[in-house]
Amino acid sequence: MLVVCVAAWAGIWFSGDPDSDEVLYRHGAASAWKIWDGAWWSLITSAFVHVDLIHLFFNMYWLWILGRPMERAVGSLRLFAFVVLAAFVSSAVELAVSDNAGIGFSGVLYALFGFMWIARRRYPAFLAVVTQQVVRILLAWLVLCFFLDAAGIWNIGNAAHVSGLAFGVLLGYAVLPTPKRAAAIAAVAVLTLASVVPPFWMPWSGYWAGYNASQAHSAKRYDDAVHWYRRALELGHHNPQWAWKNIAKIQYFGDEHEALAQTLRDVRKFDSSVAERLRCAFEGYTAYKQKRWKAAAHLYQRSLDLGEDMRFVAVGLVQAYTKLRDEKGRKWAIRRLRKLHPDVEVPPAAAEKEPAD
Repeated sequence: MLVVCVAAWAGIWFSGDPDSDEVLYRHGAASAWKIWDGAWWSLITSAFVHVDLIHLFFNMYWLWILGRPMERAVGSLRLFAFVVLAAFVSSAVELAVSDNAGIGFSGVLYALFGFMWIARRRYPAFLAVVTQQVVRILLAWLVLCFFLDAAGIWNIGNAAHVSGLAFGVLLGYAVLPTPKRAAAIAAVAVLTLASVVPPFWMPWSGYWAGYNASQAHSAKRYDDAVHWYRRALELGHHNPQWAWKNIAKIQYFGDEHEALAQTLRDVRKFDSSVAERLRCAFEGYTAYKQKRWKAAAHLYQRSLDLGEDMRFVAVGLVQAYTKLRDEKGRKWAIRRLRKLHPDVEVPPAAAEKEPAD
């Protein structure tokens, strides 16, 4: 397991772009949207993914300290099964709390620590490793991580730490012949089963609602999409501009003029600049359809200047300058298009001739 973690870290860094979501995905760490799309296995494999060298070093140090005696005591297969289950539970709880499954072995390490801490009475070899000093260090670090995360010093998966510790402690009680054993076994079962929910259903999450909105929008189920966009806003989606913009797009291109007017009024209460740039974008499109090229170019440019990044706006600006036969304006518009949407094909400078009958 240690070798796999180091190999994954090396692969990420040798890729040349360690912050890329696609690079992380290829090495086992999927985003929340990919998990909801079916990459639930990432809840396990993301535990083996590290980007920061210090994060990797300390996790591998504690894996070496805790993992060896655990493996000798329970065997390699049981240790592997423990790690897989602990990774799944801790990552799923982190997803449920933060809309991100996180990366790294920390949740598993706290599960190992919690199990060895409680199960010392059954496995005396653990006493030499999980000393009172180690207990104090790891519990103090658990608490300190909350402050470091709150202060913005590090982005830490505290939910993974706590749930991993809870999983390990409960499993530790489950292997002890005490009156608490039955309750501990039931608690482990409940925690594990509850962890199956977040990869498929998170109705408390604005981010999950946004995912459903995007899926419905792509499938052209526009009424459902608007419902989910509004639900995302109600639940505090981290990017409300994105949700408002897509609601307005659906209503504009669906000729829902009254609904669009109300939406723009609502957006103006949220952020007047967002409402203005949407108004300019849609009026620019209308002007272009009406062959008012100069007005279209002005409105599109105004929308872009206010921070709009919708593709049809940038493309429309190029087309408007093309119709105006303004080569200087067209070149400038192409630069803006390529900056915002480098993968979009630039509209041709002149319309292609109609084929002969």
